[in-house]
Amino acid sequence: MLDTYFILTIIFASTGFVISIVSLLGGQQFTKSDAPRRQSKVHRVTGYLSLVFYCAIASVSIIYNPKVWVIILWLLGLLFYYIKIRFVRSKKGYRKYSSRLGLILFFNWIVIIVVYVVLFNS
Repeated sequence: MLDTYFILTIIFASTGFVISIVSLLGGQQFTKSDAPRRQSKVHRVTGYLSLVFYCAIASVSIIYNPKVWVIILWLLGLLFYYIKIRFVRSKKGYRKYSSRLGLILFFNWIVIIVVYVVLFNS
């Protein structure tokens, strides 16, 4: 049963990490130029896909390790997604600060990769 846990976390973490990279780079291009609507939609779709993979790996982690501090840490990471979405939708300075928020989400995925792929599988 634990092998399934490790395989699921590796698949979700790796896929989510790659999607977050695509979303970050697409967001960087989108904010630095007058991007067409298609690029805006691609960035939005990849952002929501990374959120889906984040929730998937969080749910697998909480199912196999239902401790209070684990739930609090996953909810804290989810709070970053919420802040980013609310900030961008408010349209107040999103061109200036949204890339920083995107970098926070990217580093969030790096932490997930290090914890679930490198540390647990070594």
